[in-house]
Amino acid sequence: MTHRPNRVFELVRAIFRWATGRDLLKVDPTWGVPPPIKKEKPRERELSPDEIQRLWRALERAPVNRRTTKGLARGERVAEVDELQMTRATALTLLLALSTGQRIGEVTGIAMSELDLNDLAPTWTVPGERAKNGQANRVPLSPLAARLIREARSLAPESIWLFPGANGARPIDPHAPTKALERSREAIGLRDFRIHDLRRTAATRMAELGIAPHTISLVLNHVSTRQGTATGKVYPQYSYDREKREALRAWGERLEKILEDAGGNILSCLTATEAQSR
Repeated sequence: MTHRPNRVFELVRAIFRWATGRDLLKVDPTWGVPPPIKKEKPRERELSPDEIQRLWRALERAPVNRRTTKGLARGERVAEVDELQMTRATALTLLLALSTGQRIGEVTGIAMSELDLNDLAPTWTVPGERAKNGQANRVPLSPLAARLIREARSLAPESIWLFPGANGARPIDPHAPTKALERSREAIGLRDFRIHDLRRTAATRMAELGIAPHTISLVLNHVSTRQGTATGKVYPQYSYDREKREALRAWGERLEKILEDAGGNILSCLTATEAQSR
């Protein structure tokens, strides 16, 4: 059983508390009511190398442009069941989340001003106002992650956003990849897979490579890593960029090896797309 009933309960309770706080209701009907699932089991799902290959191969089939619904009757399918129902840009947000270990909402909102794509040490800086924990995070980019970003840029070369929304004024909705994944589950064919599992997969595979837990937590921007103690909050000013770059480079190389083991065609598709955009 998923934790979705608890998430729905929390949302409903928040609405009722908002209403009672503004005297729209006299009583909060959820007061004293326990959540549907009293004890949630932490999710442990991560993707195996075979599943990473399957996911990447599926996402490579994403069309560049959104399929048109013009001329279709109400309820008629835009795509067949086995077709991926998301655009290439949306697929790239998932691949970038996997290769960097960052949250999907932080990936979808990337502004070009956050990226330093120099040849020596490319970096993406997530500003504090966009980070879930409020702490800015410098994310060193592996060669694979940098290639994904360059491909995404080729799809919208004039935008101030890496993944612009339909009208170009804002980035795509942070929930768009989740919705697209739901529509494409059958085509992808992965059991019990959620987007946050990409982040857990990156962390798990880095641990398998012998990367220290402290470094992995810094890559993931867990605030407790630096600020769990008074000493951590006040004294260390070291950026740990070198350790994070080594960790993400090792993970990128491992990810490329996983994809090469699938026959080499997956990475060649990425290279071909990048070459066409130049």
